[in-house]
Amino acid sequence: MGTGIYIHIPFCKRKCLYCDFVSFVKDDDIKEKYVNALIEEIKNTDISYGDIKDCNIKNVCLSENIDTVFIGGGTPSLISPPDIKRILEPLKMGFNKDIEITMEINPKTTDYNNLKAYRELGINRLSIGLQSVNDDELKLLGRIHDYKDFLKTYNDARNAGFENINIDLIFGLPGQEFKKYKHTLDEVTKLEPEHISAYSLIVEENTPFYEKYGPDKEFEKELISDEEDRKMYSYTKEALLKNGYERYEISNFSKKGYECRHNLKYWDFDEYYGFGLNAASMNNDQRYKNTSDLDYYINNSKDPAKIRNIEEELDEETKVSEYIMVGLRKEKGIDLNVMKARFGKDIFDIYGDKVKDYIDKGFMKCFEDRLSFTDKGFDICNSILIEFI
Repeated sequence: MGTGIYIHIPFCKRKCLYCDFVSFVKDDDIKEKYVNALIEEIKNTDISYGDIKDCNIKNVCLSENIDTVFIGGGTPSLISPPDIKRILEPLKMGFNKDIEITMEINPKTTDYNNLKAYRELGINRLSIGLQSVNDDELKLLGRIHDYKDFLKTYNDARNAGFENINIDLIFGLPGQEFKKYKHTLDEVTKLEPEHISAYSLIVEENTPFYEKYGPDKEFEKELISDEEDRKMYSYTKEALLKNGYERYEISNFSKKGYECRHNLKYWDFDEYYGFGLNAASMNNDQRYKNTSDLDYYINNSKDPAKIRNIEEELDEETKVSEYIMVGLRKEKGIDLNVMKARFGKDIFDIYGDKVKDYIDKGFMKCFEDRLSFTDKGFDICNSILIEFI
């Protein structure tokens, strides 16, 4: 099993109105201090891998077993190629030969020369935040780009040599008509990206969207109905399957062989390590998260223990429950033999009556020792998944 690394870049040109991620608008001086602090955290982190306990990151690198890196944000494309190179350098000797290195980028924050430089650094997968092809909807979301900006970035990426590109979309926007979302999906499909992620809008607390569209707010009534939201999701699934994509997770569709290997680590409940502000990690039966205080992070990252907070000690019951919850998000569901080998538990011994009831009602299916949702089950999966907490 390979090691997955997440690296957080918390900077944006302007924060989107729906976004609740830890991100800021900062000047170049702060960005430089952050990059230096991030490198210090990576260099000074003690982690464990396999039978090696409390080892330095260098020992993991010597195993050459880092097989995924995901540089997320924020907007990582605000960081120059030379600085991205510096960030990756302490990890590079541990890269597996077929490593997947993903970098999130946003239109209007990079150009052909930088994209070519990122590609030459070994970044081989891009995730582009488009969200919509309709400029009025992009404005509603607070995005800094229009559709023409996206097309330029997408074409620049192709010309720079990227052969594995994801495009992020959001549906269920306030007041969104089905035909406008259909237009977005149809136009994106014509571009033939290797991967498409389509997410239903969630109005998160502590965002401008929440102040406008949250419960009991003035414009809450502009949110679309659950029925209309499901209609958009159903069209997403049908249209993408028809065009050669496979749904491998509730919101993620890819051409064969182009699944996001890093994100599969989360859905397979594998261990992962996060570096940077507010980055999460899960290993050694612990879930922990870095501080979200930017100044504190910059001043203390040389001592990673100071910036990390253990959020949860994972007991066996919790691990089994979460393995089921995240695993059922996948089209293939969970491998019952793998579950038994990892935890010594049979799902039918723990949740037998519940699972059999959902199978009888047509929401779940069990085939060749795999338990998964049916299409009918995926439509209401969130309400089912919470029952495994």
